[in-house]
Amino acid sequence: MEFLSLPDIRLNAEAIRAELNSTLANKALVGRSRALQWELLRGLLHLTLGLTSPVGLSTDRIQLAQLRFEADDKLRRFYLRPGAPLRYAFTIKHQRALRELGIRLEAEYPCYHGYYLLVRAVQESPEVEPRSSVADTKLLLEKIVADAVDAEFEAYRSLPDTSPSRLRELFCAEGPAMAYILNILERHAQRGWVLTNEHNPSTKRLIRVDVKEIGYDYASVASVEYWHLRWWSITDEKYAYTYRETNRQSYILCRLDGGWKIHDNLRPGPRTSMPNRRLR
Repeated sequence: MEFLSLPDIRLNAEAIRAELNSTLANKALVGRSRALQWELLRGLLHLTLGLTSPVGLSTDRIQLAQLRFEADDKLRRFYLRPGAPLRYAFTIKHQRALRELGIRLEAEYPCYHGYYLLVRAVQESPEVEPRSSVADTKLLLEKIVADAVDAEFEAYRSLPDTSPSRLRELFCAEGPAMAYILNILERHAQRGWVLTNEHNPSTKRLIRVDVKEIGYDYASVASVEYWHLRWWSITDEKYAYTYRETNRQSYILCRLDGGWKIHDNLRPGPRTSMPNRRLR
């Protein structure tokens, strides 16, 4: 996901402020314009633009977390509804969420008690693609995760070939999820491990997939997966390692150039055999 840098935000301050005012004037989003969650949003923009620090905002940790959630959740739903073209989209993130999503901001990027306002340029031209409904987006994200499970398994079955093109359609090229799979492919190619020997029982199954959160340009999806990978050593002519697990996994997806791709895939270590999960 790509957010504007601090210099770009300040360079486009007038247009960004106008977009926020227009957004907060929309009755479909805002019931009471002076509600605390919208005061937090205005105050964060004020701070980000380099103006005076917000005055009168809560400093209570629990209340701030609730206000951030209310503002971000309503904005997320608003952005996913059909509607007029957008120039800028806004989201509020705590510094912990930035670390989890791999978002790096300038050292001087202002924050308020750990909360940052992030701005994304959505549309430069007057034409805009229709916004997808939440239901449509959920179905799309579920399909991407299902396709990614298939693509990862097929990548392992393609060894000793280590450059399956299908992965690039589904994973961010520079993301940790892609790096994880490529690392396995390279290491197992060096070892001479494959899944294509005669009668190899390796398989996988996506048992459950559940979309947990959808932002304008990021989403999180949880899954339950079964993997049985029985690696055959061509050199030793015997099975070298078996990975057989049912586990819960988390996917972080980013919307890039209008399409969704997987940025990260968080998975637990194996409960059986060797402790190094990368042997998969």
